Amino acid sequence: MNTLTAPTALERLDTLLHQDGIRPVPDHDGDALVFLHVGCVSLSATGEYFTLEHLDQDGNRLRTIRCTHEQIFEVADLVRAYRDSQHAHSRANARPSLRLVKGWHR
Repeated sequence: MNTLTAPTALERLDTLLHQDGIRPVPDHDGDALVFLHVGCVSLSATGEYFTLEHLDQDGNRLRTIRCTHEQIFEVADLVRAYRDSQHAHSRANARPSLRLVKGWHR
């Protein structure tokens, strides 16, 4: 299996989200893409994993989900679920959107 660089993985996710009509806000370090932001979700990547962080209004992390690059479609589904659903930003309610993703298993 070929591993992707973190910026390449994020660029592929960015393209997939754009195809779904989602316009992430990119965050670069020089020329390298390091974060994508969609509402209360911040996305980053390593050579193997995507990391989705659900943040409250103050930028505090409520929930972190790690998925392999092969799960790019599930990551896009999670982003869509967080963007499209009403949910609270208290720690007790940090994960209601996960049940909206068809086939999601913890």
